[in-house]
Amino acid sequence: MKSLSFFEKSLCDNARLFSLSKIQLDLFLLLQTNTLTYSQLFATRLHGNTEASARLAIKRLEKYGYVQSKILPSCNQTKYYCLTPKGRNLLKNFLTDDYLNAMHVDWERRPPSGNQQILHRIRTNDFYVQYISAPMSQPAPWLLESALSSTDSASEMPPRCDGMLLSPSGSRYYIEQDNSTQSETILLKKVNQYAKCDIFSNPHNTLVFCLAFHEKSSFADKPSFSIYKILLRFIKLWTILEEDYGMELDYEQFMQALNTSSLSRTISAGDLQTFRGLHLKHPDVDTLGDTVQLKRRYLHDTEHSETKGRALDLVFQKRLKSHFSRFYDNNTNLYMNALQGISLFAVPNHRLSFYLPHIMPNEHMFSELFLDRLLHSGLNIDGWVYQRPLAFTCSDQTPFYFRHGFLHPVYGAIAVELPVVDLSATVRLMHYFKNAVLDSSLTLVLVLSRDAISQFKKTINDSYSTKLLKSRSVIWMDVGHSLDIGSSSFHFFDSVSSDVLFECDEFDEKLHLVKGGAHED
Repeated sequence: MKSLSFFEKSLCDNARLFSLSKIQLDLFLLLQTNTLTYSQLFATRLHGNTEASARLAIKRLEKYGYVQSKILPSCNQTKYYCLTPKGRNLLKNFLTDDYLNAMHVDWERRPPSGNQQILHRIRTNDFYVQYISAPMSQPAPWLLESALSSTDSASEMPPRCDGMLLSPSGSRYYIEQDNSTQSETILLKKVNQYAKCDIFSNPHNTLVFCLAFHEKSSFADKPSFSIYKILLRFIKLWTILEEDYGMELDYEQFMQALNTSSLSRTISAGDLQTFRGLHLKHPDVDTLGDTVQLKRRYLHDTEHSETKGRALDLVFQKRLKSHFSRFYDNNTNLYMNALQGISLFAVPNHRLSFYLPHIMPNEHMFSELFLDRLLHSGLNIDGWVYQRPLAFTCSDQTPFYFRHGFLHPVYGAIAVELPVVDLSATVRLMHYFKNAVLDSSLTLVLVLSRDAISQFKKTINDSYSTKLLKSRSVIWMDVGHSLDIGSSSFHFFDSVSSDVLFECDEFDEKLHLVKGGAHED
């Protein structure tokens, strides 16, 4: 019997349920998100680690009449699902009114009518489903189109966020979804609205712009499970034709036999083009047995998503530079908030799983995991205390704030920043490099990708970078790796091939960073 995830156990405990079926769990998610795709259900990891399991789960809901599917033609024929009256009634029967009220459930909410509005709603839900995938996530109120503040004027509509997550830790995460359709002026206006509503004055509030981009479809860009289904269809035809001919057929013989067979009518032109493209991509696949092995590879394939992710990374960087780089220019209040450790994020939807542990540290057990990571790199973690934001005073008594980090009464501080998606991080880092007396009691850990290292060096003034590198007080770690022990290491900027080791010297009461063993990429 498969054990329940922490999310499922929390839902049972909080809703006072004796047990919870997968059907009830999926319906609860649909009640919160209003719309859901099978790929989003897969992203929650509540049905295992394959897309097939999530697809079968949501098909089961549709078969029982609990959900209905609709097609979004403007986005590569994306299929999404929403609750039916039968599904709503089932939820009302096993969830109490008190719990539904505590979760701020809106029974009257329906999916938007326009295709663009529906796509916007679907993309907004990406943040919540990625939150659910965290090992220690709990059911939390997920409010769509929530008002930022109340207004006394009956004629004035209060500004609204696309989504707001009220986390169990007491933090509020405000989500603004950007699908590359909004101008820089509109984005700046939204930031100003949040400032006017006093959102940035509370360090427990976090504004996250989630950026999604249109994906062009070709045979190579099809999801792995779609390619798996196409291969499965051709394998069945290949098997039938080999039985009819009484011999094994290679690829060319199979295609000729299929072309003259009535079975060709069962294959669409698009699937046939995809199959031919796959053979061009895998020319060594020449027999039925080879094709069966290729099908199995695509069932668990992650190469497709990573290749697509790298292409979208480039689009994200362009969008970030053109529309989000001037948020802190000529905005004194926002600039001062950044210096106080208040962050503002711009994150690509396709990389949310990489960044959420740093954006939502309490919900992802960041402090415990990061301390374990430091322990694995040689640090004696006794006495280190997590702070968000992290306040640090230099030896010349100048105070500085960072996104978060750890303090020790003897060895100083370890600050952690995420400049690749935290727009406020560059403000804080530039302020520190410009005004601080570089102090060995502060270690800066920058969470970056390898591709972003050179860009970060360009962002920081050359004089500060030189002084910074010589001091060896700034190190980096790869954002693409998890925080689990053995999966990520710290590096100096001038020696990315070696790991950094932490040594607490009891004699001089200082934390030293030394070069460790060679690191294999």
